Amino acid sequence: MQEQDQVIVLGLAPFAEQAQVLSFMGTDTGYGRVLLKRLPKGLGLQPGQVVQLQWRRRLPHQLGAGQVLEVINHFAQALQPGLSALLPQYAYELCRSFLAEGDAHPQVYGALQQLLQAPVHFATLAQFECQFLSDIGFGLTLSGPQVQRQPEEALYYVSPKTGVAASQRVGVPYAERLLRLPACLGGTGGGAAEAYQVLSHFFHKAQAEFGYPSGLPARETLWQAL
Repeated sequence: MQEQDQVIVLGLAPFAEQAQVLSFMGTDTGYGRVLLKRLPKGLGLQPGQVVQLQWRRRLPHQLGAGQVLEVINHFAQALQPGLSALLPQYAYELCRSFLAEGDAHPQVYGALQQLLQAPVHFATLAQFECQFLSDIGFGLTLSGPQVQRQPEEALYYVSPKTGVAASQRVGVPYAERLLRLPACLGGTGGGAAEAYQVLSHFFHKAQAEFGYPSGLPARETLWQAL
């Protein structure tokens, strides 16, 4: 079975003497890994690049053998100093921890592509994580009929159980049990610390409910660096 996709390189790990295992996030193929037995001279492959990748495998969940056909973009080179390596590590950590190999997540791919193209701010990182959490079934409900507020009321809280947002008027009686919704997520206050707290809660919830590996050290380091 042969496949080909435009992918974001998330990581490269040595395998045997000259081979490498490439971890990637694909447009149509989602998170995956392939074995690169050799690279064309002068290619300079590195995490954060967008490449055209082709690979072949006998079985759906087998580690296939692949080759890089073309380097399309060098997103990592446009990042702030210190983030060119950290951001791909962060993306690899999330994809490896929460996404099944071979499952398409086009919204995550598009959001990750945008994240790699521009200077990273905590607000843009928070928006990316909202999209990621939504794709794995732990998204925040910030609009629609489930949201607890009158049309003229601003969002203020979010439920740690359901992820549904509410206005201050609705949430005040339960304030001790609710999370404050920061402005970058559609709330009325708070900054990076509040955004990290809210999003961390839902990542931890996903880890607990599905038995995913605990701890996201690359994510913690990235947030601290912003």
